[in-house]
Amino acid sequence: MDEFTVMAMNTYGQQSRPVSIIITQVLMLINLAPVTLGLVWAFFQALITNPASLTSFRASVFFGIGFGLMFIFLVYGFGGLWKRKKSGYWLGLLFLAVGFAAGLYKLVTPFFVGSNETTSLLRGNRSPGLIAFGLVLQSLILLLVSGLFLKLLFGKNEKSFFNTPVKD
Repeated sequence: MDEFTVMAMNTYGQQSRPVSIIITQVLMLINLAPVTLGLVWAFFQALITNPASLTSFRASVFFGIGFGLMFIFLVYGFGGLWKRKKSGYWLGLLFLAVGFAAGLYKLVTPFFVGSNETTSLLRGNRSPGLIAFGLVLQSLILLLVSGLFLKLLFGKNEKSFFNTPVKD
């Protein structure tokens, strides 16, 4: 352990939170909070405009799965990372793996499908410079997320953080 970690353990009585866990929590909030707010907004909009539409099987399945996944990832995932629970650790890894797979799918699909859609940040502009910039940026983000995933999966500090008992 480095000097800062030893100082933090002596000062607070427990190990400080590794940076990879903080970054995973921030990514979970940035990605899942807007989705959750969108689900809540769609639910209330349907409830106000046409409440009978919520009784359909499709709406029940959609909102049930949507709210269930958001509850699992935000309460058990984010909260589990906050409270040093193993469930939070595994849900954080699952979140990063799914995020990596979705990013990789988005990056690679236009090459194999041969579609006219570009991965450019500006959809209307198909200049080669912007397309190359978009590809490099997406590749860099995927590289960073995969590094974070590997650090969270194999890091010594991360494993010891979840194996250390919490003092209330």
